[in-house]
Amino acid sequence: MAKVKCPDKPEAFRLCEYFDLIGGTSTGSIIAALLAQGKRVEEIESLYLRLAKAIFPKTIRTGFRIAKYDKKSIDQQLNEQFGDVELQSPSFLTGFALFTKRMDTGKPWVLSNHPGSRFWDQGGNRFYKVRDIVRASTAAPYFFDPHKFDVQGENGRVVEHGLFVDGAVGGMNNPSLELLTLALHKDYPFQWSAGPEKLFMLSIGTGQWFNQIAIPAYEAKSNVERAYHAMMGIMQDTALLGLKHMQALSVPPGMNGAFRSQINGEIGTMPSFAMTASPLLTFRRLNASLETDQLKPIIHNDFRSEAEFTKAVDEIRMIDSAKKENLDRLYRVGNKAGSFLATENVRITLDACP
Repeated sequence: MAKVKCPDKPEAFRLCEYFDLIGGTSTGSIIAALLAQGKRVEEIESLYLRLAKAIFPKTIRTGFRIAKYDKKSIDQQLNEQFGDVELQSPSFLTGFALFTKRMDTGKPWVLSNHPGSRFWDQGGNRFYKVRDIVRASTAAPYFFDPHKFDVQGENGRVVEHGLFVDGAVGGMNNPSLELLTLALHKDYPFQWSAGPEKLFMLSIGTGQWFNQIAIPAYEAKSNVERAYHAMMGIMQDTALLGLKHMQALSVPPGMNGAFRSQINGEIGTMPSFAMTASPLLTFRRLNASLETDQLKPIIHNDFRSEAEFTKAVDEIRMIDSAKKENLDRLYRVGNKAGSFLATENVRITLDACP
């Protein structure tokens, strides 16, 4: 969510000076927390290259009852980044929100640093360590163990223990709709006014593709492998469902609707469909396509054979490959997607700069 603000010194500009609320799920919660505390994009980029290698080491654990990666690495990295910073900390320079799923109660959690939150004092949200709630949001099943931490009451008093997993499990892989609800709903503390000239949301994904698989290949998988394949599909589908709703509630930047995202081959970008009489906001979704034909012009020249290219495409789509060559290719793919936004030159006139 954003209001335009003109920095006096562009070279010192931080995204927290532009966006009034920055939120994310899973890896997005790490980025959101860092941006909301004033980190520059370049700093986070450098950090992520180090984090990936530490969190996803070459040595993995095996077995049906244990996670693929030891939680010690991610715990250590988050502790180094956030220390004992609490959700109420003045180190947050703008609004911050993240999303996680509490498994022992079966409920999705929405956490923000707004002091008007219903559970800020009564529920003790203000005392949560950022490292704990970010760890909860990033606890992707299969890859990491769930994260257990103390659920607090008034004055930080521990009332029970909670067990948390990645917010994507709670249907918030793309948290855009949840962030919009947080911004507008009368029972949440922000209570902003709706309208395309009042609200702008930029939603950034981690890449999308249709996870196709040949029937014999699927049938040959174990039940555990089938469950993992299904889980990944559910996360992609819920993200697409959220995008569909967001586009039906908003207008895109510009006048001709060219910046809407494709939903499917039948309804396209839904240019003439709206769920409200008036749009609630201006909305732009940016998500790099990881389809083979879209990746080919970006990375195909790296390889001597189609087999090598196909293998690289599979690795790009993996959540946990921290090989240098794969990280380099991911950066190029993301940079290409970002370049479209840079060339759009869309002026968002919310409290517009002169």
